[in-house]
Amino acid sequence: MAITPKFNIADISAKFDALLDFINDETVKVLQRAGEQAVTHARTIPPPDQGGRGFKDRTANLRSSIGYGVYYDGQMIVGQWPGKAPEGKAQGRALADSAAKGKKGFALIVTAGMYYAVYVESKGRDVLTSAEQKAAQWVKDEMADIRKAILEYWKKL
Repeated sequence: MAITPKFNIADISAKFDALLDFINDETVKVLQRAGEQAVTHARTIPPPDQGGRGFKDRTANLRSSIGYGVYYDGQMIVGQWPGKAPEGKAQGRALADSAAKGKKGFALIVTAGMYYAVYVESKGRDVLTSAEQKAAQWVKDEMADIRKAILEYWKKL
């Protein structure tokens, strides 16, 4: 009495491909949410005249250069620079694209793309530092949820 499988290698491969697609989709969602939250946080830090550690936005370029991109193998999947100043938005996007070049796998890149962002931070202002720290924690927290979702998805396959 022989045992005859009711599946083949293609069936197994299809299940693993579906699982990998699910994992990739969930990863992008997590990184996108973290990027959006980081940008919102960074753009809403109150300036010193309102009692905060933010910066005074004279030209709108620095605030407009704050944005994020989710990349896979160096190619942007989704990103956003929600400012009003075209120069700031372009500088933010260019910095993110440059940082993503040559990277393998997924990457969340949050930028303050104006050349003077580091100078403003060195003067004690918070341009992006607290947003970056919070984004790392958000991703870590959300990855725990992804693990649970993957197990649930796998059970359904």
